[in-house]
Amino acid sequence: DAGKNQVSPDTTQTGYAGGAALTPEALERFRARARANGTYYDSGCPSDPSGPLVIVESGDCSYTASAGPCCNTASSPGIFIVVNGTLYLGGNLTFYGVVYGVNQQGSSGNVISLGGNATIQGSAAVDGAGRVHAGSNKVNIVYDERAFNGLRSYGAAGIVQNTWRELTGA
Repeated sequence: DAGKNQVSPDTTQTGYAGGAALTPEALERFRARARANGTYYDSGCPSDPSGPLVIVESGDCSYTASAGPCCNTASSPGIFIVVNGTLYLGGNLTFYGVVYGVNQQGSSGNVISLGGNATIQGSAAVDGAGRVHAGSNKVNIVYDERAFNGLRSYGAAGIVQNTWRELTGA
């Protein structure tokens, strides 16, 4: 849900039926990383959305900033994921990174909303029929491929059957 010239470049897409942005397994790996980093919130929202990876399992989060730096930087973007709930960014806040609404609540309304002079420098995505509302008075979402540099999760190494051979000495 964006007015003219509010997404740059304008790559808005509605009615996407290609599935979730993350598989359930990938989302679980991100949860594990956020838990290990102390940036996983089971219910409720952190006071500051900054950080390499922040996950809110359940909550309606709202952040505004009239002055001062927030959130992350262009050279060190973050990832903010709301699994079941909404996110509002307002005031003069700039979020550098990826904002992702998993939309497990199944909303067809605004899951991510920007108001005032708020900006996302990176990318925003919402699964299902949920929407991203991109403010009204300026370019509110500016795509920046550097925002994806932080997309890392933890995994485990394992042996795949029949892919190695043990050699014994003679």
